Amino acid sequence: MSSSFLVNKHSQQLLHYRCLRTPSIKALSDTGTSWIGVPNDLLNNILWQTKGWWDGNRRLYIVECSTIHNLPPMLFRIAGLKFTVPSEHYILDLNIGNGQCVLAVFPVEAGAFKTQFVLGQPFIRTYCQTYDIKNKRIGISVARPQRN
Repeated sequence: MSSSFLVNKHSQQLLHYRCLRTPSIKALSDTGTSWIGVPNDLLNNILWQTKGWWDGNRRLYIVECSTIHNLPPMLFRIAGLKFTVPSEHYILDLNIGNGQCVLAVFPVEAGAFKTQFVLGQPFIRTYCQTYDIKNKRIGISVARPQRN
């Protein structure tokens, strides 16, 4: 089951909570979304920086797998704090062939809630999120790496 709450740039420090009632840029933290949703203009910038392209047959954004470790992290600012998602989390090798990997992003068009970002699995792999459903707040901390 997916849990979602609005996260905004007014959240407090890592490991702390803040009530999310006055957002200015709305982002949805969604455990049920596989990728990161971004506004179209930002998506175009990401494609330019990663040298990515749209593959209409696969309906995926593609980058060369050889770039996984050479690309910069995605940066999100929440309450003045920097949250970075490394390229290893937003570029996925799904064995599609030809040395191509998937750029784990999708365009977001603001709907009824005017959500501008969807912080899906690439963000969640990087940051542990604790949902306080009763008080409608979320805590964000650095995720522990998995041990093999």
